[in-house]
Amino acid sequence: MAAGLSCGAKLYEPFNLIPFAGGNTGVQMAGWFNREIKSMDDIRGLRMRIPGLGGEVISRAGGLAVNIPGGELYTSMQTGVIDATEWVGPYNDLAFGFHQVAKYYYYPGWHEPGPTLELIINKQAYASLPDDLQSIVEVAARAANQDMLDEYTARNNAALVELVETHGVQVKKLPDDVIAGLQQIVC
Repeated sequence: MAAGLSCGAKLYEPFNLIPFAGGNTGVQMAGWFNREIKSMDDIRGLRMRIPGLGGEVISRAGGLAVNIPGGELYTSMQTGVIDATEWVGPYNDLAFGFHQVAKYYYYPGWHEPGPTLELIINKQAYASLPDDLQSIVEVAARAANQDMLDEYTARNNAALVELVETHGVQVKKLPDDVIAGLQQIVC
């Protein structure tokens, strides 16, 4: 890499991999909920589709993290199999129609603050490329990352306006004590 190894790249070094940012979906929301979240008590018993670290935190807070494929989320919310779901952000969430099956749309996306996709390259394969081709890979990854972020920023904004103004979605901020409680579980 022309600029040297970043902190993130150092994490990949033992695996002989070099990461590049390769896309970004922009703003993340906390998710769609069929009950209001006013305190940490409202997390207890909550059945939420939320994978990974976010799911672990919800479980430790007394909820039930459920992994359901994207294609089953709408029906699962509609039938009460789950009480809440997080997906991507306003643009993708609007396309899935979650506003038709959930009452509240919460932010911020505490569980996924950096939705960056990666281009991961074998270190030896990258090193075998001449400098000009290494630069092309790096610049192409940066361009793809920025293009995707720009597109999602514009589409997320338009989708959020449509969700609120056309569909009457209630966008709510998670209470500060809930965010602090979730953070305490992580830390």
